[in-house]
Amino acid sequence: MVRVSRDSNKMKIWMEMLKVATFLISDLLLVGGSYGTLTYSVKPEILHTPSNFTLVRGDQLILFCNIRNKNGGTVIWKHSGNILSVGHIIVRKDPNLHWHNETKLIGNNEKIDSYSLAVENVDLAYSGQYICQVEWNQEITKHPYQVEVLVPPTINAVNPKVEVDEGQFETLMCTAQGVPPPEIYWKFQNGPLPANAIANGSTLSIPSAQREHAGVYYCVADNLVGSPSQDMIDVQVMYAPEIQATLREVLKTDSESAMLLCTVSGVPMPQVIWYRSDVLMGGLYSTSTNRSHASLTIDKVREADLGEYVCSASNTLGKREASLLLSGRPNGVEIITTLDQISTRQYNVSWIVKSFAPVTNSQISIRRADFYDAQWDKYNFEHPSNSQFFNRDTHYSFPLTNLHPNTRYEVKVKCWNNYGESEFSASHFIRTPTFDIVYDSNQGSSWHSHGEKWWFKSGSLVLTRSTSSLIFSGFIHYLKQILFES
Repeated sequence: MVRVSRDSNKMKIWMEMLKVATFLISDLLLVGGSYGTLTYSVKPEILHTPSNFTLVRGDQLILFCNIRNKNGGTVIWKHSGNILSVGHIIVRKDPNLHWHNETKLIGNNEKIDSYSLAVENVDLAYSGQYICQVEWNQEITKHPYQVEVLVPPTINAVNPKVEVDEGQFETLMCTAQGVPPPEIYWKFQNGPLPANAIANGSTLSIPSAQREHAGVYYCVADNLVGSPSQDMIDVQVMYAPEIQATLREVLKTDSESAMLLCTVSGVPMPQVIWYRSDVLMGGLYSTSTNRSHASLTIDKVREADLGEYVCSASNTLGKREASLLLSGRPNGVEIITTLDQISTRQYNVSWIVKSFAPVTNSQISIRRADFYDAQWDKYNFEHPSNSQFFNRDTHYSFPLTNLHPNTRYEVKVKCWNNYGESEFSASHFIRTPTFDIVYDSNQGSSWHSHGEKWWFKSGSLVLTRSTSSLIFSGFIHYLKQILFES
């Protein structure tokens, strides 16, 4: 009985030792597989995944961390050394960050644990290094990720509106941002950049600003991310007024309307006033001004309106003036001619002229046109002083005698009235005929009357209708061609 008792105690000791051994072995062995086979525990392994990411601001970033033999290890996500999450515990409270994990089958139905970190709408704050880290049995396994976030360029003008005096130095400046840092170039709205302009990255220097340099300049930033960005700078080149009368003299007849016109330029835009004999005209006549012209309008010109007017332009840089003369002297002299006014020895020159007052006299000048440097013969015609029948478009005539047959002449006319003399008319060219045409009718005026005769007189040559009817028709046509050549 005692022996049996001793054997029983030994059995109990072995059973306790077996329990301890089983407990120790269970800490070293891993139950795995669907059949419950025993395998040795191994260190978790992070499978290879892409490590470098380049994104544009606003894109989505997803980092995958696939783990083989996780063996109960703890997964930790970090960004730039800061912990984002530990296992299922979220450390960084950020609505743009999202975590997900699942079990996947790879290869020959091998199971892995897949953890992912998603970042919505990435910007520069999310660039840098990320780490997926597994802590197991006081050992650490980790995988790094490098994330670069590109940012499209933006550019802004330091001063979007620049005013510079003509001839002065000016620098335009812009500031640009973007990843990578953008390159900056310049454009000019009106064409190429000024020849003397110096572009140096974010600055554009104009050593001597001229008025043609005024306009809109663009600074453009480009880093090949998205579209280039640009901003504008409006440059105004300031200069004193410049003013010029479009006509130094305005010629008008009585009761006509008259517009006095000046061209005006300057920056800032000049203020224009009109005056005559130091009296402002703004309230007496209609005036208007735009960026290039200033005008004064007189509805019906009277004698009291004649005289010199001044348009005066001023701005902050100076003042300029131009004068115009509203004159009543004759103008618009024009020579008119008909066939019956020319013979071999005489030309009855006729002309019309516009005049504010009665024409007092006219000068008719004539010379032979086919002779080099021929002298002018001048005839003075004094008009009757009685102006009872005066009108503004007046017709006059004067005979020029002692001319030569078949000769080309140049004629011009000018006129005078109490306000001065006109300019010469345009030159008028005539040719005297070789023959004079004489018409004689003894019996009526019909071409078919028996007593009618047409005579071509030149020396002793006489041709009648009965012998020259065919010649006459051709000769009349010839005269029409040669008498009015210019």
